Amino acid sequence: MIETETLLGPQSKSDNKFATQARLLQSSYRAKKGWAIGYGPNKTSKTKYGNMIHNGESNGFNFLLPETFAYAKSRIKNKTKVETIDEYRLFCNMLSSMPMCFNLFHPLMLLKDKNPTAINSIFRELFPLLKIAYIDHIKLEFIPEPITNYTNDKSAFDAFVQYTDTSDSKGIIAIETKYVEPLGQNIGSNNTLKETVAIKSGLFTNDGIKYIAGDCNQAYRNLLLTEAYRMVNLYDQSHSIILSPSENNSSLSEINHVKQNLKDVYKNKIAFYPLEDFVNTIREVIPETEYHWINEFQIRYLDL
Repeated sequence: MIETETLLGPQSKSDNKFATQARLLQSSYRAKKGWAIGYGPNKTSKTKYGNMIHNGESNGFNFLLPETFAYAKSRIKNKTKVETIDEYRLFCNMLSSMPMCFNLFHPLMLLKDKNPTAINSIFRELFPLLKIAYIDHIKLEFIPEPITNYTNDKSAFDAFVQYTDTSDSKGIIAIETKYVEPLGQNIGSNNTLKETVAIKSGLFTNDGIKYIAGDCNQAYRNLLLTEAYRMVNLYDQSHSIILSPSENNSSLSEINHVKQNLKDVYKNKIAFYPLEDFVNTIREVIPETEYHWINEFQIRYLDL
């Protein structure tokens, strides 16, 4: 470990097996690029870690494309009062799922503008059962406002995709991205509106509604926000996806807990999607002109 820290920078003894591998990968990536080590995990931290970037707010090293760095800066500059984007985590923490989400989905946003036919093909391959005709738009770190119209919760969609299917129906895909983090176990506060959404949606068993009224962890809050957005905006279909590396399967227990409290016909409302499969599918369909960023994403996050 002393030799590793000399070469790659300090690691964390509290990491589990996968987090250890992922932190080493990020540290190695930073070291090969010749980037200076930063402090973390927070802006006021006094400890250096190999996965932290020094002065990331200015140099943009945490992003695969300069356009994504510019987009991230714009989001911080124009952040609304309810948005909870952590600037330091976004710009300086290579291990965070937030910049990973930006690095995966913002290039797809750019591709939609340049080549909508290609982006339609990509999402058809990613979600074949949805019979997607075309993608309407993609959003990142999206909190529907006013939040009192939805679940009265500052939870955000990490990535949000609106599509039109082959029957001309409108649907949404809400994607929660995780790299090494588990789904949050913190319980939501003020669950009255969440309980109302759960009842109105018709998705949950009586036991599920009772659980939401008392406890409501992140997996439930994400699904409820998706369903609230569907109902308020009159979408025909909605789907909640948890996207993370296959080795970070800690989300499966939370997903299964939700499924146990959904009526049988709605158990497919929430699903786990391995990040490796997601990236491989994109690579198989994406135009050759875009290989550079998806290959770099693979190297950056998945070549453990």
